[in-house]
Parts: sequence; C-alpha cells; structure tokens
Amino acid sequence: MRRLIRHAEETGRVIAIATRSRALAGRARQAGLPVARRPHQVRWDAGGKYVVRLGPLSFVAPAVGRFVQVAVIAGIAAAALFLLLTMAPSGTVVAYPPSETLAETVTVTVVRDLAAPDVEAGRLPAVAVSATRSYTLAVPATGSVRVGVGYARAPVAITNPTGADVVVTAGTALLGGPDFLDFELESDVTVPRNGTAAATVIARQPGERHNLPANTITGWFEERYRFLAVTNPEPAAGGTSEPRPSPSEADVIAVRQLAASLADSDEVRADLAAARPHDAVFLRTATAKATLGTPRPPIGTPSPSSSSM
Repeated sequence: MRRLIRHAEETGRVIAIATRSRALAGRARQAGLPVARRPHQVRWDAGGKYVVRLGPLSFVAPAVGRFVQVAVIAGIAAAALFLLLTMAPSGTVVAYPPSETLAETVTVTVVRDLAAPDVEAGRLPAVAVSATRSYTLAVPATGSVRVGVGYARAPVAITNPTGADVVVTAGTALLGGPDFLDFELESDVTVPRNGTAAATVIARQPGERHNLPANTITGWFEERYRFLAVTNPEPAAGGTSEPRPSPSEADVIAVRQLAASLADSDEVRADLAAARPHDAVFLRTATAKATLGTPRPPIGTPSPSSSSM
C-alpha cells in the first residue's frame, strides 16, 4: 500500500480503492485513501473516511473512532427509517369480530310492594308510574248561526219641552225595543226650546235584530237626557245577518267520543313510555284515562271551520 501511494505521488496521480475486502478497505482507510465497494461509488473527497450511502445519496462520516462512526451510521439509519414510517402513505384498518344475536323470551310477574326480586319464582317488584298529557282534538263544525254584518239606521225626532236649547252630542246612546237594543246619534244635534229636532241614529251592533218597528226607539241610556222625548217615526232598516259555521250539540258529542277513544290508543301508551324514559313499562300494563275539558267555542258561537276541545 505504501509503494502504491508513493508511485501515485511520483507520477502525479490520485488513486482510490474499490474492493469488497474488509481487510484491504481498512488498510486503505488507514493510509488515507478513498474507499468504495464499486468504482462508480468512489467519493474522491472521502480521504480514508467511511462513506454512508442512502440510495442515490452518500454521506462522509466524520473522522472519529470506529464505534462513534457506527453510532453515527445507526443514527442516520434510524432517521431514515423514521422518515419512511412518517411520510409513507398510511391507512386505518377496523376489524369487526364475528357476532351472533341470541334472544330468549322470559315471562315474569310484577308485584307491587315486593321488597326484592325473586329470581326463582320469576317475580319482580313494581311501582305505578303516571304521566299527564294535554291533547287538542278538532272536528268540523256542522252547525250554523246567523251573524250580524250590516248596521241598522233610523230617523228619530227629539222634542225639548224646556225653555232653553239643548245640544245632544254625537255618540249619545239611545235604547229601543223590549230588549233595550242600543243605538247612538251619528252627529251632534241642537234641540230648540219648546221644539223638535230631527236626527239619525245607528245601531251599535250589526244584525237584523236592530231593524225595529216605528216608535220603538224611545229611551235614553244617560239619565241627563231623559227629560227629552224621542221616537223613531219610521222603522229602523239596514241591519243584515249572514249564516256562519257554529259548533252544534252533535259536534260536542263527536269530540267527546274522540276523547274517549284515546284510552285505547297506542300513541298515548307510547307517550307514557316517552315521559318515563328511565322506567320499564311492562306489556299490557299501561292504561290511559281521558278527562274531558270544556268544548270551545260554545254551541251556537260563530267559529272557524272546526270545533276543538
């Protein structure tokens, strides 16, 4: 090896050793020559140092002891393995073990006031649970009622027997008929002393029942005007009524029958189980009791197309 190095120096050449022999490679590194396993893998700048190859890349290990070099090489290999494991594609594998469903029907008896379960006799302690629910039941309204839509009007004559003029303001209430239906003045009117003034009144509620005959609007609601005589020389007219849907007695009976049917409804029993999610409700032990409310609107009252309870 010394002669080879001297010959290279005398001839001005640079040499490297390509060998698979560990002894020859170690002798060449001691002499400071680059060493590789194959000619094309020679690192001419290695100068007797170990060269670590990772695929197409190569690294020159520092000039330290053999054990340190081995540690460095091991560290580089560990880093390469870490990068391979972390940067490589990954996936999640979920394994489901085989399963089998087993079912068995067990008949037990539930007993109230039982202190503890009796497994041998098949008896379990039980308590009564309950829940309250409110339901709105609706049925179409089949009845009919007449509803006022037009307002009746009538001319009136007001007589003042006193010696001073009297002003009666618009909106003053007058009463007519045996039922004392109320009307009001449409405008202010001045009744001269010892004289009579004409005015017009309009019903305060719509409907044909305010179409009163002549000489039936004769009273005042306010006592201060009762010294004035008043009458309608002509009948009141213009009040109109139209039929509107209204609950009938048959509708109320239908709502009550519908409410009674709730006692046998599976939906109501399901509501009991939903209201007591932490209680076990045994089969065929749930019952429902329907308590009727007051139907609304009352019979004969104008309503939409349905009546509810």
